[in-house]
Amino acid sequence: MTALYILMIIFAVFAVIALIPVRVTVLLNMEEQEVTLRYAFLKFILYPRPKKEAEEHEEAAEDQKEPQDRGFDIHAVIDFLKGSKDDIKALISRSARYFARHGIKIRELNISSKFGTGDPAYTGMLCGAAYTAVYNAIGFLDRNTRLLKWSVNLTPDFDSACFSAGLYTQLSTNAAHFIIMLFGIIKYVFRIAKNISGKQTELRKEQDNG
Repeated sequence: MTALYILMIIFAVFAVIALIPVRVTVLLNMEEQEVTLRYAFLKFILYPRPKKEAEEHEEAAEDQKEPQDRGFDIHAVIDFLKGSKDDIKALISRSARYFARHGIKIRELNISSKFGTGDPAYTGMLCGAAYTAVYNAIGFLDRNTRLLKWSVNLTPDFDSACFSAGLYTQLSTNAAHFIIMLFGIIKYVFRIAKNISGKQTELRKEQDNG
C-alpha cells in the first residue's frame, strides 16, 4: 500500500509539473527587442543574451566543430525522404495542427505601426495594403489558434515620410502538450521504420533472385 501511495505522489508531482504554464513574451520595436520565457516563478531572458554568455557560447561551438565526414551519402538521405515523404508530411501536418489548435495559446497580440511615404496618394495605397495584410493575418490566427486578446494600431502619416513598427505578444503552453505530441511522433517513427524495413527486405529478395 505504501508503494501505491508513493507512485500516486510521484504521478501527482509530474502532473503538476506538466500542467504548469510556460509563457513566452516577445517584444519587438525600433528601440527594444526582448524575448523572455517564464516557468512558474522562474524567468529566463532568451534574447538578447548577455555579451559574455554569447561569447562563451560561440567559443564552445567553435571548439566542438568536427571535420566534415566525406563519407556522408546524401543520396541515401534523399532516397529516405522520398520513400517516407507521405508519413513525414502527415507527421508535420498533424503536429502543427494539434500544436496550433490545442498546444499553444496566444494570450495577447498587439501590433502597431506608423508609416508614410511623403506622398498622400502612395501613403493611402500603402495604408490599404497594410490593413488588408494585417487583418487577414489576425483572422487566420483567430480561426486556427486560440487567440484570446489582440489589438492593431496602424497610423498613416500623410504629411511626411516615416516608418516605425512594434510587436508585442505573449504565448503560453505546457509540457503536457509536448508529451501528447511525442506519443504521436513515436507512432509515425515506428511506421516509417516499418516501411524502411519492408523496402530493405524487398531489395534483398530482388538481389537474391538476381
